[in-house]
Amino acid sequence: MIGFLVKHPGNGVGRIETEGEVFSVRFFDKPQKLVAIAAENGRPVNLDRFLIGLGSRCVLGKLACIVKGRRPGKGLTEFHKYEVEFDNGRLDEVTEDVLTPEIPAARAVSPLEILLQLQQEGHGIFSCRENLVNIYLQTLRTGVGIPALLASRIDLRPHQAYVAGVVLLDRQQRYLLADEVGLGKTIEAGIIIHDLLSRKAKARILIICPGALTQQWLSEMYAKFAGRICRMPELNGTCRSSQEEEPIILSFIGARERSTQLLAQPWDLVVIDEAHHLLVVPELYKLAKKLSAAAHALLLLSALPAQHRRAGSRQELPGTLHTPDQTGHGT
Repeated sequence: MIGFLVKHPGNGVGRIETEGEVFSVRFFDKPQKLVAIAAENGRPVNLDRFLIGLGSRCVLGKLACIVKGRRPGKGLTEFHKYEVEFDNGRLDEVTEDVLTPEIPAARAVSPLEILLQLQQEGHGIFSCRENLVNIYLQTLRTGVGIPALLASRIDLRPHQAYVAGVVLLDRQQRYLLADEVGLGKTIEAGIIIHDLLSRKAKARILIICPGALTQQWLSEMYAKFAGRICRMPELNGTCRSSQEEEPIILSFIGARERSTQLLAQPWDLVVIDEAHHLLVVPELYKLAKKLSAAAHALLLLSALPAQHRRAGSRQELPGTLHTPDQTGHGT
C-alpha cells in the first residue's frame, strides 16, 4: 500500500509512506506533518483511497501534466493508473505512486464539476444525503408560513391565522378574501405578502387600492410586517426602476394611468383591495383581468358578500377562488 493516494476527512489528500501496525501518511496540504493512523483488519482507519479527477493538474517529477484518463486498481493491491498529457503534448500512462496532484485552495465545486471529474462518492453516501434532503423538505412543508406568522408585529386572531394558513398552504395562491369590514383582510394579505418576501426577497408585488387607502397600506406594511418599505410611484411620477424591488402601492387611478407599464412587469403577486369596484369600472376590470392572467399569485379583497351582488354582475377573474370557511367568512 506504500505510495497509495488516500483521503482523510480532516487532513485532506496524502500519500502512504510506511505501513505495518501503523500507517504513516504525508498530506499534501501539510507537507511537514506525518500522521500515524492505526490499522484495523489490514486497512487504515479513516482513510479512503483517492482517485484523481479527470482534468486535474498533477506533477510527475518536475514536469506538469493533466489527467486525461484513469484505470482504478483492484482492491488494496493494485495502483490506480492514469493517462496524463504533458505541456509539450506527450501522452503517457503512469501509476499513482509517482503522480502528485496539485491540491487547489478550498472552493465551492458544483455537482456538474464533480461529475465531469468523476469524483462522485458512493451510493451509500448519496442515500444518506437524499434522506437528509427529503427530511429537510418535509420540515419546510410542515412549517410553511410559520416564520411569517411569528415575525409579524401583530396579535393574530384565530380566523386571521386560519385564512392566511389556507392561502399559504396552497401552491396556487389565487383567492378572494371576503371577510366583513374590520375583521382584518389587510392583515391577512400582509401575512401572505410577508411570507413571499421572506422566501423571495426581490419578489415583484403590486398592491392596487382606492386612493384613500394607499397611506393605510403603506403604514400597515411598514409598522406590522418587519418594516418593509413599499414604494408609491404616484408621489414621484415613476412606476419602477430596474434597481428597486420594493412592493408597489398604487391607487385605482394611478393603476389605470400606468396600465402599460404594469402589464409589462412579471408580477409575483397582485393584491387588489376593495375589489368590488372592478365591477363598475370597465377599464379597471380589464386591467385587473390582464394582470390576473399574467401574475403568479392573486389576492382580491372585498367586504361585500358574494350573494348580495346582482346575478348579472357576478364576473370572476381567471383562476380566482372563493372558499367559505367554517365561520361563514370567505377566504
